[in-house]
Amino acid sequence: MRPTTDAAFLSAVIYEMLRLDEERGSVIDWDFLYSHTVGFDDDHMPADAKLAENVRGYVEGAYDAIIAVRRAYPRVVFHLHAGSSLTLLDRLNAGQLDFMLEVEHIARPGYEGLVFPGADVWGVYPLPDTPLAGKTSVRPEDLVGEPLIVSCQFLKSGFLKQWAGECYASIKPAVSTDIFPSHWRRLVEGRVGHMLGYLYFQNEEDSVLGSHGIPFDPPLETGNALIWKKGRPLSRASQVFLEELRRIVGGE
Repeated sequence: MRPTTDAAFLSAVIYEMLRLDEERGSVIDWDFLYSHTVGFDDDHMPADAKLAENVRGYVEGAYDAIIAVRRAYPRVVFHLHAGSSLTLLDRLNAGQLDFMLEVEHIARPGYEGLVFPGADVWGVYPLPDTPLAGKTSVRPEDLVGEPLIVSCQFLKSGFLKQWAGECYASIKPAVSTDIFPSHWRRLVEGRVGHMLGYLYFQNEEDSVLGSHGIPFDPPLETGNALIWKKGRPLSRASQVFLEELRRIVGGE
């Protein structure tokens, strides 16, 4: 399966089968499903499940706060904006945004935050046929003198500096960019450099020029959080959204 393609298609198939089963019946063999799988719905979760989430809830939007709020309050309108954390933070400070979803979250004074469960694991997608491509893990000294493609946010957040330690001063990116990571593939294909990023596709063949993602050693993980200005009153719509998001994150 290829994330964002096959997975999205299968989610759509599951959704449609659930819809048709509810309308017509006999579309899904429930006995077979429940006897051969775990985690499909609330009543069939594995005993050691750490999150109260399941397949059915996911495809039906039970864990999407925007969907839940819109269903309950159809007149609430959401305006979504994309950008780097620094750009969005400026807009948040100016009162142009109610919330900001920050990847590579850093705790800051003056802000409230709702930290999401889970973490992003960092590593390298190396150029093929290079010494880096033959490694099973990558240490800071392995990146010294290597051409790297790095997000500006990752550089400015301080996570790379903290991980690399004394080697950080000798790590010189060939490209630092704010463009969405899916566009980085062209830079890798042009052999501009090795890409530093989340290891979403470390088990995928040919995900980036046929290379697997190689994890950092020591491991580096970053988290995500929704943040907002401390002491700034939230609108009723924003409060409802935040309450719903807290319910989902808390597994209530």
